[in-house]
Amino acid sequence: MELSGTVRDTLASRWAHGCSWRPLISGIGPQLALIILLLSLPACRGTRSLDEGWKPSRPIDFTYEMGGKQTKLSRLRGRPLVLVLMRTSELPSQAYMKEVSQAFTKIAGVVRFLVLTIEQMEAPFVGPYAEAEQLPFPIGVAEPDVGNGLSPLGLIPTTPTTYLIDSKGRVYDAAAGLVKSDQLIEAIQHVDKR
Repeated sequence: MELSGTVRDTLASRWAHGCSWRPLISGIGPQLALIILLLSLPACRGTRSLDEGWKPSRPIDFTYEMGGKQTKLSRLRGRPLVLVLMRTSELPSQAYMKEVSQAFTKIAGVVRFLVLTIEQMEAPFVGPYAEAEQLPFPIGVAEPDVGNGLSPLGLIPTTPTTYLIDSKGRVYDAAAGLVKSDQLIEAIQHVDKR
C-alpha cells in the first residue's frame, strides 16, 4: 500500500516536529496507523451527553499548569468556558484542534477557552506542539487527578472531550470525541441561559 503525497507529507511533518507519537508510528508503520485513525473516527463523533432536563452541577475546580505556572480553574469564572481535555500524542485530539481553533477565532471574545492535555508526560511538548500547529491559544497540562478520573469531572470518557462550563463554574454540557466548530459555537450560546 502506497501512502498518498498528502498523508506522507503530513506524517513527515509530524515526525520532523518531534511529536511524541513518533515511536508508535515508526513501530507499527504509517499505513497501520492511518487505518487505526480511520477506524477510530466513527467511535469519536461528538455526542451530547446531557439531556435537556439536566441541571448544572456544583462549581468544579482543579489545578492546571499553563506556561510553567500552576493555577486553578476557578480563576476563569465570570464568563462561559470551553474546556477541552486532550492528548497531543493522539491523532483524534490533533485533528480536533482545527475545529477548536475555528471556534476560538469566532467567539474568543464572548467565552474563554482552555485546552489541557491530561498526560503529564506531554508537559515539555505542549508549547512546541501549539507553536508548530500554529494554534491561536496555548495548551496547558491538567493535574494528574484529571487524567486519573479523580477530579470533579470524574472519568474522562475519551480524548478529546469538551466541557461547556457556565460563568459560575458549573458543567453545563459535555461531548466526548470530535465536535464540529459550528456545533460548538451553537452549544456555547446556550450556556448561562438555562
